Amino acid sequence: MTNDIRKKRISIAIIAAVVLIAIVLVLGFAARHNGANPAGSSATAVPLAPKAAYAASGEVISGFPSGMILDPAAKVASSYSLSYNASLSQYTASFDSKESMADLYAAYGSYFQTSGWTVTNRITTYSTSRGIYATQGSNEASVAIITEPNGSQVIVSYVVK
Repeated sequence: MTNDIRKKRISIAIIAAVVLIAIVLVLGFAARHNGANPAGSSATAVPLAPKAAYAASGEVISGFPSGMILDPAAKVASSYSLSYNASLSQYTASFDSKESMADLYAAYGSYFQTSGWTVTNRITTYSTSRGIYATQGSNEASVAIITEPNGSQVIVSYVVK
């Protein structure tokens, strides 16, 4: 793998993680300030660090919708969950696929459309990566697809509120 591809891959992964963390923090902040404290209470909610759980190598973490891995031949690289509180959790799976970035991007677009999700953002800025952000009710999903020499790396995060 060339250094340029490696740098782009790392950049996309970092951007995806930062976006997801920002979304979760904003949602957590909004939830705390939408009646989380009883009337007249002057207590300030102190954010707690999320609880992390990791799946065994090659497996998907419990709670992650396995139907969101659209390539049945994909190899799961890692999977974890972050529990922020009783009503806010994030499930993430990263997998390697022999499918092209373009095919996977089209497949996820179709999946979200036919499964009742609303796609609210598509990222097509870079030639070697694609992203999709979708919502379904109060749940959110993001998909980052990065071109690899022999296929693609896909990172799917699913947020349950």
